[in-house]
Amino acid sequence: MFLWCRRWKTICGLAEVISILLENPGAVAYGFEPTYKMVRRILILTLESKYLLGNPVESNPLVVSYHRSDGYLQLIEGQTFWFGSLEEPEYAEGANVDVIWIDEAQYIRRFAESQDVALRRLRGSGKLSLDITQSIITTSSPPLLPKCRLYDFYENPKTRNPDSKV
Repeated sequence: MFLWCRRWKTICGLAEVISILLENPGAVAYGFEPTYKMVRRILILTLESKYLLGNPVESNPLVVSYHRSDGYLQLIEGQTFWFGSLEEPEYAEGANVDVIWIDEAQYIRRFAESQDVALRRLRGSGKLSLDITQSIITTSSPPLLPKCRLYDFYENPKTRNPDSKV
């Protein structure tokens, strides 16, 4: 049970992304972990858990196809969820997406560059009914130090992004 208690943030983040996708046919989302090892150890195992899509994922009626090794999932109305790591932020560059989820953000080694990549990718596919500025979801343990980019962006009263919610 202890392992799952540690994963509730990840479960909630994935559930939020999947629910946004299900409400928006054809939408595209991307989920990021700090490292590829964390994608395998945390994201994939959580996605395949009984709390989300189950295992095997392909037997879930919401899933059209699941490509674990290629890092993507397709849902019933053309929605796509891509997942990968931010070990090298430039590898995350690519197509337009509607929703981005960053898990365990405090452990991303190059957080500033990674956040910039995420913001560049968030150009929208034109299929999302939400305001694009509300489309980045970040889950993480509280920052260890009050002076870090994560704290400054989300919580510092002087520097926080006014559109963010904690």
